[in-house]
Amino acid sequence: MNELIKALFGDPWNDEITAARIKAFEEAGARDRAKRETNPRRLYLLLFEDGLVKIGVSRNPRERMKALENQSGRTVKRFCVFDTEKPALTIEAGFKRRFKEYAVGGEYFSVPFDTAKLFLEGAMA
Repeated sequence: MNELIKALFGDPWNDEITAARIKAFEEAGARDRAKRETNPRRLYLLLFEDGLVKIGVSRNPRERMKALENQSGRTVKRFCVFDTEKPALTIEAGFKRRFKEYAVGGEYFSVPFDTAKLFLEGAMA
């Protein structure tokens, strides 16, 4: 880390302004990490009444589900939320690659809900 800082800002120990910038940068990073740990992104899977499945990532999946119902006018029949130690966005991207031939635009897929759920459970193991 110190080598990266030196490469970006020069030798921080010879420049008080640079040292202050580095300290501010490190403090901001610590705040961001703390925020992510207390409010992590979670992976969710929704089954709509028309049979389409939606995968997504949200800090508050229940609120996101309600917003999607209001925006689309469709009702969610089933939903599942996954807490994972692996990055949720990475798992979501893997799902999209695996089921790309079943994509119906964006994050909607024409795939059985239980199949999608099993894939996600396996990806998190």
